[in-house]
Amino acid sequence: MADDLPMTGAPADSQSDPPDIVALAHRQDFDLGNAIIRPSIRTIDGPVGPVTCEPRVMQVLLALVDAHSAVLSRDDLLRLCWDGRIVGDDAVNRAIAAVRRAGAAAGADFNVETIPRIGYRIALDDLVPHDGGDQERVDPGNGHGPHTLAGVSRRNLILGSASAVAVLSAGTWGFGYWRESSEYQGKVEQARRMLNTADGLEKAQAALEDIVAKWPNRAEAWGLLAHARYQSAEMVPFQRTGAMVNASEQAAGRALAIDADQSDALLAMALLRFSLSDWLPTEKQIRRVIELAPTNIAAIEFLAVLLQCLGRCRESREWLDRAIAIAPMQPTLLFKKALKHWIFGEVGEADRVIDGALQLWPRNEWVWNTRLMIYAFTGRPLAAISMLDDAANRPSSMMTGTANVWRTALRAMDSRSPSSIAAAREIIVKSAPHGPANAGQGVMLLSSLGELDAAFEIANGLLLARGGNVGSLQASIDGRLINSQSWRRTQWLFIPATSAMREDARFTGLCEGLGLIDYWRASGTWPDKFVRGTLKNGIG
Repeated sequence: MADDLPMTGAPADSQSDPPDIVALAHRQDFDLGNAIIRPSIRTIDGPVGPVTCEPRVMQVLLALVDAHSAVLSRDDLLRLCWDGRIVGDDAVNRAIAAVRRAGAAAGADFNVETIPRIGYRIALDDLVPHDGGDQERVDPGNGHGPHTLAGVSRRNLILGSASAVAVLSAGTWGFGYWRESSEYQGKVEQARRMLNTADGLEKAQAALEDIVAKWPNRAEAWGLLAHARYQSAEMVPFQRTGAMVNASEQAAGRALAIDADQSDALLAMALLRFSLSDWLPTEKQIRRVIELAPTNIAAIEFLAVLLQCLGRCRESREWLDRAIAIAPMQPTLLFKKALKHWIFGEVGEADRVIDGALQLWPRNEWVWNTRLMIYAFTGRPLAAISMLDDAANRPSSMMTGTANVWRTALRAMDSRSPSSIAAAREIIVKSAPHGPANAGQGVMLLSSLGELDAAFEIANGLLLARGGNVGSLQASIDGRLINSQSWRRTQWLFIPATSAMREDARFTGLCEGLGLIDYWRASGTWPDKFVRGTLKNGIG
């Protein structure tokens, strides 16, 4: 199960106790950023909750803290945490990755930095003993008592560098480095927040370009830039798409050369290489990103979409809820939450969520379109028509040609007369070759109207490039450039609007052509029973 993914990882030799394991029992709890580190019980307690670490992982974290912003090399860490014993080449890498995963899972804001070709460090600010609030810790008489900063002993402080003089020098350098690092991290987090807004992509990308120019050896900025460029590739004019894809891959490469586990870069690479034939490898790559960075909202959100594309609606919902717990007011998550309620037949809850989102973001195209869809496909076509007719409050993306397609189809849904259905079929089929959004929405509308021959013709053209309805993947019926391939994914094949298609014998053949049946067999997972349709006779 997805919820059973490990939140912390143990190095390869974690079966044996660390050489100084007894010392963990006597280390004082301390605050590190917004988290409480509790060495004696091996937990990082952050805003999301406590996360338990393996003994070796906690010892690596303490060694980095003991160094007081100085850089520790791999040899330093091997000496301090493995007693200099020979271990696998990836033991340090695995331990560092586990520290990062545990911190991220707890919602902690401390950052283990990779200093290229040198080692690792944690930039420390207000590192103080934790006051506990419930009990007084007793000084065991070994230098780890409550008056020792963060329970850091002189012995461990000296071991963190070649000599006490070196530690002091490194600390002086480290303070200046921390100030610059703090500026860097603040700018990166601001860019990340902009990426999560409806219209912040262009600003975020420009900010990240400036950040990597000033800090060219920081992995996170390069990784986030790779993700921003990937998103931009779906929106720039078609002639520039290839160059933007290349730029995204280059930024990801720069990030991964600095830190092979940089989650944003790994996510960008997975998305860049995703195709409808790569279901299982893509799922594995995205799950690895989340294992490395359990609070990476973009990765969690994409996994939720991917699982919906695979008919695994229940698990998709669980991952979406996890993302919402991290960012409860992100519009892209809330409109998906409303759709999930609709998919599971909870129409009242769907209305409540999407109406609340529409009040906050009335011109957000995805929020507005979701409100339109839920009206349309829950027996309220006249309410949807009223939205279309309110041109002053319609998002600019809903242009005249697309609005006419929807209006014609909604009238047919209301009257159900043969002539109105024929008129809807004609305009939908004509619009479908003009872009993936037109085609995807057209399949939903035609299926809802019972026009399954036309629905399958468009679906085959869009998803498999077969038949007579293969169209442009870039421009909409109104000429608006849409490079996004999201409508060429299959999430809309497993929603109420396309239930009639799933009950048709042709649906199994469509899934087979898409590689979905191969995925289900290879992964040992199947679509939820309530969205299988005719698949119940062909798989499982």
